[in-house]
Amino acid sequence: MKVRKYLKYNLYMLFLITCMFFLSGCHGKYPITVTISNGNMNDKKIDILIPMDKYSPDYTESAYTGENVIKENNPEIAVYKVDGYRSMLCHYRLSDYKMEKTDDSTYTAELYLNGKYEFKQLCDNYTNFKIAVLDNDGNILKVSEECSFSLQKNVILDKIEYDYITNTVTPEYTYNRSLTLVLVEFLISLLIMVMPIPSLICFIVLILQKLKGTLEFPTIYHNIMFMIYIIPTVIFIGIRTDYALKTQSPLYSVWEDFMNLGNVSYCFIPVVIFLIVMIWWFVSLFSGDKNSACNSSGDDV
Repeated sequence: MKVRKYLKYNLYMLFLITCMFFLSGCHGKYPITVTISNGNMNDKKIDILIPMDKYSPDYTESAYTGENVIKENNPEIAVYKVDGYRSMLCHYRLSDYKMEKTDDSTYTAELYLNGKYEFKQLCDNYTNFKIAVLDNDGNILKVSEECSFSLQKNVILDKIEYDYITNTVTPEYTYNRSLTLVLVEFLISLLIMVMPIPSLICFIVLILQKLKGTLEFPTIYHNIMFMIYIIPTVIFIGIRTDYALKTQSPLYSVWEDFMNLGNVSYCFIPVVIFLIVMIWWFVSLFSGDKNSACNSSGDDV
């Protein structure tokens, strides 16, 4: 009985602690990060402008009141509404705001929302944004060109690079892919690491058989066989190319993704072997050695 009473007491305590945790008002904060280069930002602030009207459910007249953000009570940025764009610092309920120097030439500004879900809603509701540079009194020094929060479905803003001197914005995007596609890419990555070994063993065995005179090599069937070994590499490059195109990343990022898998020389062994076999077959085909190039007599592979 004492054991049962003890367990019941602990379950009650666990339930109360869980309720207190959920009712404590804690929530995860999600930052929109702007990295600023080529400018002294010690006496300046970074703001994000969004096309928000007064009837938006997100609109507020109360500016963000965090420490040392904007000193003036009625700053210029508070009344800014060119082309419908308004300040997030002045008219959006931010959770927090931080701006700091990260190294000798780079600063970082972070506008915090109440979690990633709110950020996704922001991308869906407002589509575009601009960067505004303010002085400490909230006067507008610069306003950038218009950029997109979202390129297409599931492709949303990840980071913002801002060059103060040229007043240009370079957004980076992330593609929120389905779990299935992520798993496929993971499995393909594993296969890329496995395929070099069987392809190399198979190539050596076939060469030895050819040297012994027991096998006609290469034939068109050997081309098809070694092509199978490079299928994971082709699929991986296709997946990463699709990612780069959808996020407007440079195509050389596909090569960087491939390099991140591991030793590139090792991973490319099946590709090199396939090219050797294919070129060898073509040379044999057009050099008149058709018995070697076109043999389909059913020799054991």
